Amino acid sequence: MTMPLIAVFGSTEDGRVYDPPLRGATREVVQACEDIGRELANNGCRLLTYSSNPKFVEASVVRGYLSVSNALRCIQLRAPVEKSNAHFTDYPGYPNAFEFRPDTSPDWQVAFYRSLFEADGVLLVGGGRSTFVAGLITLALEIPVVALAVFGGESQRVWDALDRVRNDATSDDLLAMAGNWGPESAARNVEGLLRQIRARHDRNQRAQRARVSHQKSARRSLTVATLFLLLGLAIIPLMFIIQPGAAGNVAAMIATPLLVAPCGAIIRNILDGSDQWWPTAVLGMVAGTMSGLLFVLAQLAASPDLLNGEPARRLLLFLAVVGFVAGLTFDTVYKGLRTRDILDTSALTNARKIP
Repeated sequence: MTMPLIAVFGSTEDGRVYDPPLRGATREVVQACEDIGRELANNGCRLLTYSSNPKFVEASVVRGYLSVSNALRCIQLRAPVEKSNAHFTDYPGYPNAFEFRPDTSPDWQVAFYRSLFEADGVLLVGGGRSTFVAGLITLALEIPVVALAVFGGESQRVWDALDRVRNDATSDDLLAMAGNWGPESAARNVEGLLRQIRARHDRNQRAQRARVSHQKSARRSLTVATLFLLLGLAIIPLMFIIQPGAAGNVAAMIATPLLVAPCGAIIRNILDGSDQWWPTAVLGMVAGTMSGLLFVLAQLAASPDLLNGEPARRLLLFLAVVGFVAGLTFDTVYKGLRTRDILDTSALTNARKIP
């Protein structure tokens, strides 16, 4: 996993009314943000910031971060294009640490919310309505988040929501966000954030491996389905070429749906998103064979001499379609067999009534 990108957002502006109200002196919050910045730098994280205005927490986090690290482009700034050059100009000693990414939108909120999709983690401190909305978006996207409820503000409401949703946050993580701030608090919160990031990364890796495995299984199953289909269809012209007797016609009538049906079953399995294609192919093969036999029996009831000659070979075309459909809808076939509705015996009944 590369250096995680941590979005920092929130405010502790003096004189502003916060609901819930801020807790702790402004100096204490600034010191806490600087401590978090140092811990993020010590753990090899990058920062995603939006403003150097001291009323926002980014300025304090960046100050603590730069006291430890000034790696190349370790701090990314997102702001509207006409304002991007006005931020963090008071850090002349760190020209290479900042990466300015102006946003085409003139609204800073658009730049902010858009950037959340690229963040590996989010840090929320204090803040008002925008902080709360950002927290809800973060929770909805299952992005790892630390919402410092200990300092109040809308971050506390995000913490309340996180306590219900959890995502990858543990009980210890939640306690670290809301507990009294002390010398180890910054390290505990950053450690919890990084643990959430690792858990999300591992989950995404497992999902990616599952997708790759499913794609490989789908390719293999489609290859097998194609072979079954070609073998089943090859019987039809072969029978017209060799023109066998009754025994050969019967064998072809059994083999055609038996081979074509697994193709329909495998396609059904892929459409359903399952990887268990081989059991499905066997179920489709049995359903196709039984459906084909029932179809032939119904035809024999009306034409007893069907097995001899060219009419039997023409019937193979219908059996290929019957087998494929039976394999594609094998569950319906088995349901019909259980309820005895799949076999139409009206032809036999009518034949017994003929004097």
